[in-house]
Amino acid sequence: MCTDAGVDVYLWYLPSETGIPTVLAALDDTALRDPALLVIGAGAHLDPAVAVNRALTEAAQSRLVQIHGAREDTEREMVMRRAGYTSVKRINRHWYNKMRETITLHEIENYAERRPCDNIRIALDRIARIARRAIIVNLTRESIEIPVIRTIIPGLEVSALDSTRIGPRVREQMKLGGKHLWKKRGG
Repeated sequence: MCTDAGVDVYLWYLPSETGIPTVLAALDDTALRDPALLVIGAGAHLDPAVAVNRALTEAAQSRLVQIHGAREDTEREMVMRRAGYTSVKRINRHWYNKMRETITLHEIENYAERRPCDNIRIALDRIARIARRAIIVNLTRESIEIPVIRTIIPGLEVSALDSTRIGPRVREQMKLGGKHLWKKRGG
């Protein structure tokens, strides 16, 4: 479906110390070659299939926001347009290159249980391995009846998306030769 529309999809498995499956989806509109449409989405869930769906959904949402011009005035938009498609893609080439190593969805362990409360407990237990606390805010609106929460975990940085967010935990692992944290599972 995406390739028929001229959009290449790249999925990346991002292993972490928690073991919670995390996936990044990078979209490249090779037909339009618009730098603003080089978008990324990320998703995490105990079930790797759900993590993939979340990453794809977030990337698709980012793409739609750019297409519909909801963010035409953003600094990102201006920088991307000035830099051009080729430059932006080259800067982010690690997300838009063909993968040498691959992993199938079935190779990623599924820790999900049937009940959401069990999944929250499992996720918090896994996060407790590396963080002292998690802040969870219930954003569910009763009128919509779709459960929504926002979770913030102080000290859990997302350096894969933004290298300026590398915090003391990752710096310490790098000093200790922690390259093993970023390898493909089983690699």
